[in-house]
Amino acid sequence: MLALGWGLARWLKWRRWLGLALIAAVVVVLASVLPDYYRSRQTTADFPALMKALTNLARPEDGINLPTDKDFPVFEYYNTRHLKWIGIPSGANLTPTEVALRVDPVATTHAAIWVVVTPDSVALDPNRAILERIATRYPPAADLPYGSYRLQLYAAEPRSLTELAIAPRPDVMLNRISASARG
Repeated sequence: MLALGWGLARWLKWRRWLGLALIAAVVVVLASVLPDYYRSRQTTADFPALMKALTNLARPEDGINLPTDKDFPVFEYYNTRHLKWIGIPSGANLTPTEVALRVDPVATTHAAIWVVVTPDSVALDPNRAILERIATRYPPAADLPYGSYRLQLYAAEPRSLTELAIAPRPDVMLNRISASARG
């Protein structure tokens, strides 16, 4: 870009009208290429945004289900509240018995279950056996899209997610205050 600018400045000094024409041509070319350049760089809601929502919305008595072990490390990285979760290994044979063994312990001990649905979890469970098993215990309460990820809530009691998102949570606020004091 520096060489291009230097060259255009030289043309502008040597032949003013030709320099202006070249500058206009460069602006037109850059303006036509720019949208394609930035199209793939647009931000989309993804796993960090999903985890921030889960951190703000999940109650201590809620369970969290990760339907594939490929996302365990990423989940733990963003799990700043150290939420308890249970995962299903991606190599698991998802027979109805296996799904019941993995889902029922979470469903019987929690008031609600959050399910983190990722592209890998859809490939692991194309028939949605995990979600159907959870839905036999709790009705679906929320389905929040985050790019190619989804955060789904199954709860026995209806919840207003907008009230939860707006209301300050003491445990989250304390984490933010201590983090800002350290930083």
